Amino acid sequence: GGAEGGEPPAASALGAASEELCRMGCDSEHMYMLAQGVLAALDQRSSGGRGRAVVRVLAGALRDAAARTRGESTVGKLRPLSLPPGTDPTRDAAAAAAVAHIAGSDVVAAGDVLRLSRLYEPPAEGGGPPPPRAGGAALPDSLPRAGLPALELLTGPQFVRKLLRELFDPTRTLSGEHRAAVVRLLALASAARAEGGALALGGVAGAERALAGGVRLVEAAKAHSLSFAGGDEEPHADLGALDSPVAALGVLLWVEGHLHGLGLKAACLGLLREVAARQPLQCPDVLGVLGGALEALGSDDFDFSQALLGIAVDVLALGEVEGTLAFAATWFASGADRSQCRKLLLRFLEVAAPPYSERFAGALLDLMAQCHMTREAAASPEQRAWLADFAAACRRLGFGAPGGAPLPPGGERLLEALAGGA
Repeated sequence: GGAEGGEPPAASALGAASEELCRMGCDSEHMYMLAQGVLAALDQRSSGGRGRAVVRVLAGALRDAAARTRGESTVGKLRPLSLPPGTDPTRDAAAAAAVAHIAGSDVVAAGDVLRLSRLYEPPAEGGGPPPPRAGGAALPDSLPRAGLPALELLTGPQFVRKLLRELFDPTRTLSGEHRAAVVRLLALASAARAEGGALALGGVAGAERALAGGVRLVEAAKAHSLSFAGGDEEPHADLGALDSPVAALGVLLWVEGHLHGLGLKAACLGLLREVAARQPLQCPDVLGVLGGALEALGSDDFDFSQALLGIAVDVLALGEVEGTLAFAATWFASGADRSQCRKLLLRFLEVAAPPYSERFAGALLDLMAQCHMTREAAASPEQRAWLADFAAACRRLGFGAPGGAPLPPGGERLLEALAGGA
C-alpha cells in the first residue's frame, strides 16, 4: 500500500472547530471559563464513545492554547472551576495550586511534590489527613473520588513533562521519598481512571514499574551497556518499559538532552527507534527531537545526520506521513544541503509505494522542486524506476491537468525529467 496523506472531512472540521474554539476561549479568562464549562457539561452528558473523545480533545486543545497565551499558572488557577462534579472541592483547589506552582517553577521542590502526592491518598477516618505512609506503598484497586482531588489536574502536558524531566534528569539526586512521590503522580496521571464515583487504580502499579524500567534504560545507556534486538547481545530486559506511554516519553525527553553526549549516540538512536515503533502517538515528538538535533549539527557529522534522517524514514513507514513531510520541509528550509535532501526523498519513495494520495504526492512534489530533484540523483536503476513511477502517479492524479491540482514552479519540467523524457 502507498503512503496516504490528507485528512478526512471529519478530521478537517474538527481541526477548524478546535482552532476557532481556542481563538475565542483565549480572548479572556471569562471566555476561557465559559468554554471549558460548556465542554465539561457536554462531557458529563455524553454517553461515551467518539462524542466524548471529541469533547475531550477540544478541552485539551483549549487548555494547551490558554497555557501558551496566558500562562500555565493562570490555567491552573482556573482549573478547579471547570472540573466535573464528584471530587473534593477543597482538595481540588489545593491540588490545582500545587500543580500550577510545580509547572511554573524552575526547580521541582521535594516538599511540593510530597504535599501533592499526599492529597491523592485516602483521608483518614473522620476526614482528617492521611496517616503517614512509606513512599511508594501500594495503593488499593480503587478509591472513592469524593475524598480526592480530580484526576484531571495531574494530566496537563507541561506538568507531566516537568515531572518526567525531574525523574530522568541525571544531574538531579532525588531522595527515595521524593522519587517515589514523582513516580506515583506520573503513574496516577497516566494510568488511573475515573469510573463513576470511584477512581480505578488497577493500572497504577504497572505504570510505576514501567517508569522504573525507563530510568534503568537511561542508566544503562549512560553506562554504555544498552543493547537492542538484532545486535550481538541480548536486548536489554527493560525495553518493554517503552510500551508504557509515560515511560517512553520520559526516555524520549532524556534522549533529547543527550543525543550529542560522548559515546551516547548509538544508544540514543536505538531508543528513538524503539519509541517510534512502540508509541505511534509519540512519533511527532520523535520528529521534533530529530529536527532539533539536525539543527544543532548543521553540516557537522555527516554519518550521524544520515542516521537521524534514517529514523525519519522509519517514522514515515510507520504511518506518520504528514508530520514527516512537515519535518522534511522544515529541514529543507533550514538550508540543508540539496544533495542530501534529494537522497532523503529517494528514501521516502523506497518506503512509500503507489498508489499515493493527492496530498502526499503534492507535498512530495513540492519538496522535489525545492531541492531540484533529477534522475541523476538516483544511484541505481531501481531508484530511477521509483522516480518514474512517482511521476506517472502524479499524472494519474491530475497534477497540471485542466481542473487538476496545480504544479509547483518548474513542476512540468520536473515531471518530464523524472519520467525520463528530459
